[in-house]
Amino acid sequence: MRARTVLVLLAALLCVAVCAACASPANDSAPAAAMAQPTGPPVGPSRPTTAPGSPSDGPSVDSAEPRPADESAALVDPLSSFTTLLPRLSGPAGIAVVATRSSRAYTAGPLQRDVAWSTSKVPLAMAALAGPAAPETGALVRAAITESDNAAAERLWSLLGSGSAAAGRTEAALRAGGDLATSVQSQRVRPGYTPFGQTNWALADAARFASNLPCLPQARQVLPLMRQVVDSQRWGLGRIPGTALKGGWGPEAGGYVARQLAVLTRADGTTVGVAVMVQSPQGFDRAVADLDVVTGWLAARLQTVPSGSCAASPRPDRAGGEES
Repeated sequence: MRARTVLVLLAALLCVAVCAACASPANDSAPAAAMAQPTGPPVGPSRPTTAPGSPSDGPSVDSAEPRPADESAALVDPLSSFTTLLPRLSGPAGIAVVATRSSRAYTAGPLQRDVAWSTSKVPLAMAALAGPAAPETGALVRAAITESDNAAAERLWSLLGSGSAAAGRTEAALRAGGDLATSVQSQRVRPGYTPFGQTNWALADAARFASNLPCLPQARQVLPLMRQVVDSQRWGLGRIPGTALKGGWGPEAGGYVARQLAVLTRADGTTVGVAVMVQSPQGFDRAVADLDVVTGWLAARLQTVPSGSCAASPRPDRAGGEES
């Protein structure tokens, strides 16, 4: 009887212990939700697992910036095929292009520097319009630009003062247009020709100057006149519709030189400054024909040539071509 009573008491105590264990959770147990591990992809935006800048990593999505259209075009030298054109010409030639609001000049061809001839009338006209007012200045500027009238240009030169003063004011117009290198000839060094026309003007400097004309207050009266050049002088780049240009030409020891200074407008409204020059041992007519050939080559590539607009901030291009 006593043994049975002891067994009953032991069984009751064991039952109480088991129930207590079931009612109290252990201290180191984690909640079920905290223990669960995701099996699919993480929710939310993913981040690159490779450190930015490592050789195998491209730009991350949130740090990549779109490249301006003209800069993308500049990654390939737009004048690289110019040398294939040279065998079709009667003599040496050269070209330079500069996008508006850019400091890079792309150049091609062996003929890169010579006297300016009448292309120098563009900065001269700008200097005259900025100088002392004279009743005839407007008419003289129109004749000098649209007809390349030498007498009108000489009169504008005289209105600017002495030779050195006129050269200094014309140089100031060049500097305003971004040409920081050219020195204007102040004296008549070749009988029968104007002092300013014998200014040595590199194509790269001329193209840089032309590229800034659309943005210059000093050029507001001159640029429209460059679009009104008489038909007999609209050869070469003048055959591209809407082009503002000024030509220059003259005899030299190696043949007749013809050159042009121009602002070309692309289909998207952006602009590019162009300076081109040829020298033909066969005379003026063949030099003009050679410029027509160069123009056809350039016109076919105009939409790929780097260009810009006055609304853009000035910046250097960073790729391709020869920098001058």
